[in-house]
Amino acid sequence: MSEGWLSAHPSKRWAERFVLLYSPVWIALVAVVQLGQILDPWGDLAYLVFGVLLAAPLVVVPLIWPGAADRGRPLRERHWVKLNLWLAIFTWCGSYFITHYFFEALGMAYRFPVTWTFDAVLPARMHDTAGKVPIFLYFMTQAYFATYHVVMVVLYRRVARVVTSPWLRGVAVLAISYVVAFAETWAMANPLLERYFEYADRAWMLRVGSTAYATLFVVSLPLIARIDETANGAPEPHRWPLRRVALEACAASFLALQLIDLWVHAVA
Repeated sequence: MSEGWLSAHPSKRWAERFVLLYSPVWIALVAVVQLGQILDPWGDLAYLVFGVLLAAPLVVVPLIWPGAADRGRPLRERHWVKLNLWLAIFTWCGSYFITHYFFEALGMAYRFPVTWTFDAVLPARMHDTAGKVPIFLYFMTQAYFATYHVVMVVLYRRVARVVTSPWLRGVAVLAISYVVAFAETWAMANPLLERYFEYADRAWMLRVGSTAYATLFVVSLPLIARIDETANGAPEPHRWPLRRVALEACAASFLALQLIDLWVHAVA
């Protein structure tokens, strides 16, 4: 990808390129497994193994075969470590807490043939019929969100390098977030996958509900984009320590939770 799209930070640029190259792999695997109903007879264990296997390359591959920019660099300074840590925290919050907003306010339903689930205690008890979060999705979402966020960051960086107005950059964040949320809804909530996943009103979810999903990315996109970078996209001279990455991911998680709750007050 040409200059102006990927990061000027060598370690970050390698991590972004790796995620983009791996993305077609996990997408193809998910399509084959779900459309072919391959894992259905095996149930919980097979789905959990599959979820772990989808997320594992994001850690195992760069650990065993690091890019040139990461060779000799401590693990704590490699961007793929920071990216995975940030996403793991944000994914945890989204899966554990925010998914229940999708069950209740957006009419989402999981129908995977599994019984191993893990949810926030009170929402799960108060709305037992709304749905449960399968454990394997925590791992699969790590792969999903790695792709989504790298794609969004690459697009946003390109816009930010030609647009100086903070207002127009804000519009770009809103637009990119909505497009990604709409695209995932369109791809996942379709008749071919309804035995696993659907929305009660797909048309409404695409038009209106996607704005709720987009609130997560409105928060996460600008915050994850700034890891190890200055405001203008140049490499930051003082690399972020892992504790800063973790703290910002926790802050983003809280903001996303608050924002989708406000969305429900206002819209749903």
